[in-house]
Amino acid sequence: MDSTRPTTMAHAFMLEHENPLVNLPDIASYNLYFGWYLGNLDQNDSFFDEYHEKFPNRVMGFSEYGADANAAFQSSQPEAGDYSEQYQCVYHEYILDCIERHPWLWATHVWNMFDFAVDGRDEGGAHGLNQKGVVSFDRKLKKDAFYLYKAAWNKTEDFVHLCRRRSQSRSTNSCRRSKNNT
Repeated sequence: MDSTRPTTMAHAFMLEHENPLVNLPDIASYNLYFGWYLGNLDQNDSFFDEYHEKFPNRVMGFSEYGADANAAFQSSQPEAGDYSEQYQCVYHEYILDCIERHPWLWATHVWNMFDFAVDGRDEGGAHGLNQKGVVSFDRKLKKDAFYLYKAAWNKTEDFVHLCRRRSQSRSTNSCRRSKNNT
């Protein structure tokens, strides 16, 4: 109704670049889950690289990304699909770097701040819960990935967070990002 306002749409990651729906809005974003539901983490990079190479003048964002984590699930060998807090952190660390490698993305949206109710889900040791939040459903527990984003995006508050504190065997192989990116 107001032709001066741009339109936007989030596309599911199964939607090919050439699909007419991709060109429908003025501003587009993709929901990508490479490295969680299917494929490998590096496919997020190749997806955006290929898209930008084909359509350098289109505005593109990253509208949804995440990996489920049950804080009760800890792993010294995190891998996709294990619902461990460590894999969620490995996933988000990769995605943060991916976002930095693609500065032309107009916006990015972590899915999700909090775990949330979904009646039909029964996975990762929790019935009726999507556990992609970086904070627990009851808002009492901040998962390690929460502190990864805090370190990356907080520019005012110094802090220290020890990852894997809920794990029996502590290691430094996840959540390596610090405020200085070291």
